[in-house]
Amino acid sequence: MVQYHHVDAENRAEFIHRETTYWAEIAKAAIKDGKMGNWQLWEKIGGWNIDNSPNFIFVNGFAD
Repeated sequence: MVQYHHVDAENRAEFIHRETTYWAEIAKAAIKDGKMGNWQLWEKIGGWNIDNSPNFIFVNGFAD
């Protein structure tokens, strides 16, 4: 599953902190329990239309 998100520059640090501190732990537990295969957070750095396009992408893998 791929999810696209746009996060304004002033909220970037808090978003990354929240995702990598809290939600990553939930994903780790789901992976350990076999409910999830992987959890990835990618950030778009540079490019065009930065202010209006998704700048974060989640890639989540599931067995089904």
